[in-house]
Amino acid sequence: MNVIICDDEIVYLNTLKEAVTSWVISHELENAIAVYCFSSSEDLINAWKAGLAINVLFLDIQLPGEMSGIELAKVIREKDDQATIVFITNYSEYACDGYYVNALRYIQKPVHNSNIYECLDIAYRQWHLSQSESLILKLKKQTYVLPFRDIIYIEAFAHYLAINRTSKIPLQIRSTIPALYKELPKALFVQCHRGFIVNLSYIRFMTKNAITLVGNHTIPIGSKYTDQVFSMFRQFYQEA
Repeated sequence: MNVIICDDEIVYLNTLKEAVTSWVISHELENAIAVYCFSSSEDLINAWKAGLAINVLFLDIQLPGEMSGIELAKVIREKDDQATIVFITNYSEYACDGYYVNALRYIQKPVHNSNIYECLDIAYRQWHLSQSESLILKLKKQTYVLPFRDIIYIEAFAHYLAINRTSKIPLQIRSTIPALYKELPKALFVQCHRGFIVNLSYIRFMTKNAITLVGNHTIPIGSKYTDQVFSMFRQFYQEA
């Protein structure tokens, strides 16, 4: 998992790096976590465009003379729906902007280690869950291995299911919602309607009656599923 830190103030950059390093060592994840530091949003965006994967991003909002943290996050979100973004700043007036890019947290300076640890606990659990497992599907005479992280939502059509995936055409299989739901990890997927299952990591907004997913897919929430959906969403984000 790549943890990226971007802050133009070297004091805060070093403080964040020390906090992340301390968390990594305490969890004995030295071989699983890589930390990259940037003092420039332009350097970060160039590295990202060149292939640097961003799994967790601690990002200062105010970057004088360069692309702001909010602007940079919006650029990343156009291509990456799963990166965990945490904003770090001195200014509380930007808090609402974080919701447009599905920010996990909004932390004001001076930063406390406990805030960073909490974000890393959530981000690592979500990343590990999405990376480590797959759904095995039988399609005609072929066996198809579909990583859970590639599934956005599943929709029922009579005796068939359409598995809607990231940037790909849906897969169609002969099954039912109850049968497939038994094969999915409940920490990552929730049935929100008799005809729909959604991946919790792709939820961007919820009301009592509907879920908005990445790509502006709107999925209904059945009345009998409301409590379950909101409870599992809170658990996924650890009461975020």
